[in-house]
Amino acid sequence: PDIDIDLPSGDQREKVIQYVFSKYGTAGSAMTANVITYQIKLAVREMGKVLGHAPEAIDRLAKLVGRLDFPTHRLSNREAGGRSGDPEFAARLREAKLDPDAPGVRHWIDLIDAVQGLPRHLGQHSGGIVIAAGRLDEVVPIEPATMAGRRIVQWDKEDCADLGIIKIDLLGL
Repeated sequence: PDIDIDLPSGDQREKVIQYVFSKYGTAGSAMTANVITYQIKLAVREMGKVLGHAPEAIDRLAKLVGRLDFPTHRLSNREAGGRSGDPEFAARLREAKLDPDAPGVRHWIDLIDAVQGLPRHLGQHSGGIVIAAGRLDEVVPIEPATMAGRRIVQWDKEDCADLGIIKIDLLGL
């Protein structure tokens, strides 16, 4: 179940959130998580740093993949035998002053491809809160949120819905 409630933004919305927390207790309610995944630009930047590429090279490739006509999924295209034989892709890499045949660049592209869509970290859903009549903490792990007075479940809204946990969206207008 998913219930949406529109509330005024700011203090009034926060009072409602804190009311729900007090009514259902620390073990019976928490904010819903968002799973932040690697999108292509973040994958380019973080994998470039991991491999020790120069910040200028990372910026050039990140800008290149941000262009609308750049292929943004399955960069290395392993299923089709790799992109090294794709002249358009190689030309794009050269635009970014990267050698498409260099092992370090190919490894970078492979890592970008491998991490796209994988979870990077948990964030807090903007208004989703889950409640339980009993002990929510016996069903799902709950941790303190970075914002004082808030707790967050370590699952996203789809996972909570799959378990039939009631989620209420306290939306700020």
